[in-house]
Amino acid sequence: MEPARFMLLSAIILLVAVSESKVDPDSGHIRIISIGESFYPETRLPFMLGADPRIRYQPVPTNWYEGTFQAVGSGREDAEKFLRLYIPRTYDRFIGGYDVILLSDFEVDIIDGRQWSWMETSVRVDGMGIGKYEMNYDPAHWTTFDLFRNLPVYQAFPASLAWGREFTGIGIYAAPLPQTGRPHPVIDLPNMKNGRIPIDIGSGKAGYEDPRPGSTVIARYIPNDEPAVVIWEYGEGRAMTSVPGHDTIVWHLSDYWPYTVDYWINQAWYLAGIEIPPVIEILHQIRESSVLYSTQRTMALSVIDFAEKFGASTGDLYRMLEDVDEAKSDADRLYMEDDYAGSISGMELALLGLARVAESAVEAKDAVLNWIYTIEWAIVSATSAIVGTLVWSLMVRRSLYRDVSLTRKSS
Repeated sequence: MEPARFMLLSAIILLVAVSESKVDPDSGHIRIISIGESFYPETRLPFMLGADPRIRYQPVPTNWYEGTFQAVGSGREDAEKFLRLYIPRTYDRFIGGYDVILLSDFEVDIIDGRQWSWMETSVRVDGMGIGKYEMNYDPAHWTTFDLFRNLPVYQAFPASLAWGREFTGIGIYAAPLPQTGRPHPVIDLPNMKNGRIPIDIGSGKAGYEDPRPGSTVIARYIPNDEPAVVIWEYGEGRAMTSVPGHDTIVWHLSDYWPYTVDYWINQAWYLAGIEIPPVIEILHQIRESSVLYSTQRTMALSVIDFAEKFGASTGDLYRMLEDVDEAKSDADRLYMEDDYAGSISGMELALLGLARVAESAVEAKDAVLNWIYTIEWAIVSATSAIVGTLVWSLMVRRSLYRDVSLTRKSS
């Protein structure tokens, strides 16, 4: 093929891919509304998805009956308040404000039928993505199984709930696709331990899902090959059923499998209709740097705040931090433009700048503490001198004088 024709064809393919994706038309961000088990400490998902500069994540806690909900609210009334706050009042505002819907393990009757209908229409007609995590045990537990199966959105999912079937899984593995023999790009990730992703799940707690005709199973359970993650295209959008929930992937998994973050991010990209490029190592490096930046920035801010409380001048530190944040924003912009090499360089500069901010913050803290220690030393020394003088006056000098004695007068 001639170079000019090749470039033209590549440009057309790129435009088609972009036009089919559901993202913020102004910024290109994937705007996610995550309902149910969506918040920390219930799940690490906010930190995982937050590692990708392309994603904007909005949790909506609704699992009000679990103990972890106490971190954000106190009961069902608070869960209903969160839904009113973050689900827009009209369908047009709903599809205009979000691109991907994540549902994870909550009592389904807390959302009204009109909003469930919006979700189905938004995927089928307007190209949104929807992912269902777990949510195959709770409908049975709360006697809303039939209610869930009769909701309009139920038809959008690529697997059907199965009543009363139980199994025990110790992990999931990437199922090879019949067409290529390779895993789906969502889960085509290196260095899985023993070829699987460990999970934390008990028998029967996750329920069972039957893949629907036309769907694709991209991950299966070990040891008995039950379907674990199922996907398909639904109308203009995409849908996914994940039997493991947001809180069943082992929390310490990222300690020895750093690609945990990419596992979650790839799902968001797929649901938004964005092609996952075959450069996972590069994407992973940027995402890991983004997590590191967020962590170190939080630590630097805590040191600055500590120094500020003791009267240190922190104006220069905040100005330095603004410059570093601008460098991070530039790196994020390059990432959004698919200039991954430029984004890596920008992230390195941002991290170096953040290290200088942290070093300066520590110096400011040490300086103010040294001044405090000097003042305290002076106060203690002065107090010791005064007390010593008083003790010497009262105890030592007193011994130089004799008490006045009385003499008996002779008669």
